[in-house]
Amino acid sequence: MATDDDLLIVGRAGVPGPQSITSHEGQRHPLAPPLGSIVLAWMGDRAVEAWFDRLGPELTDSERDRYRTAIETIRRRGYTVGIRVRRLVELSEIYANADLYTPDGRREISRAMAAVAHDEDYLPAVDDLPPDAELSSVAAPVFGPDGTMLFAIALMPERHGARDIPALSRAVLRAAGRVMAAIDGRQPGAAGAEPAAARRQVS
Repeated sequence: MATDDDLLIVGRAGVPGPQSITSHEGQRHPLAPPLGSIVLAWMGDRAVEAWFDRLGPELTDSERDRYRTAIETIRRRGYTVGIRVRRLVELSEIYANADLYTPDGRREISRAMAAVAHDEDYLPAVDDLPPDAELSSVAAPVFGPDGTMLFAIALMPERHGARDIPALSRAVLRAAGRVMAAIDGRQPGAAGAEPAAARRQVS
């Protein structure tokens, strides 16, 4: 789930493999590119621009355009796909070893995040991916009764490629759907649901 400034890991299930990129309950990640696209896809333009700005001047205009296209793609298909790139693995290792609560640790995280943000392969803006692309995550949103995006459910697959996206996306969308059915959740814009972007902006 997301606060104004952070992504918070509220739960984890399963046993990670030796090459899995994992997070732990209670762990916080800065809500800045490239992390949080599944959240930003259902928020307004101001929130997206604020998301860019959290990385400071690191993002070029062309990179911002690429992220806007990727967010539109996520919104259209209803889930996000992350690609396992070398810099993402390095970021995961820093999270495992750095002190996230000191200024030096946060700066180290910010530098590593910026490196991932510049990698155009991590967050694809197209549906047709190279067959050898290795997945790092597939995530789907969970919406509340009024259409507010509450949190995301993510699969962190190991040794899965682009050919596995249909099966993995169906699985994570089914899981999100079961949660929404239990809480009477609704897609934004559904009958009786006020558009979430009109209510929630990241400041």
